[in-house]
Amino acid sequence: MEWLVFVPLAAIALSTAVLVIVLRNPVYCALSLVGTFFALSGVYLLLQAQFIAVVQVIVYAGAIMVLFLFVVMLLDLGHESPAWLQRDRPRLLLGIGVIVLLLIELAIPIGS
Repeated sequence: MEWLVFVPLAAIALSTAVLVIVLRNPVYCALSLVGTFFALSGVYLLLQAQFIAVVQVIVYAGAIMVLFLFVVMLLDLGHESPAWLQRDRPRLLLGIGVIVLLLIELAIPIGS
């Protein structure tokens, strides 16, 4: 029964963590990181660690991310991206996808 809640939370945490790496806009990266924090707090709730889940939301998703967004807004970062990233982006994403699939394959025991 708890797998029905854990698997979507883990998928959300994994996908938003990948978005933190892949997205170009720092604000969108920060919002994806907030999504990761909320998904992890859900996993903490499944582990019966309510205090850590609440602290995760209040401290990380609240205070730290507001500070991070404030700094990003003040820096006014340009939209420059390296040429190698533009050229090798599909290969990089394919490599990350293969690594994620291999890790999932190793995490699920065969024949269970």
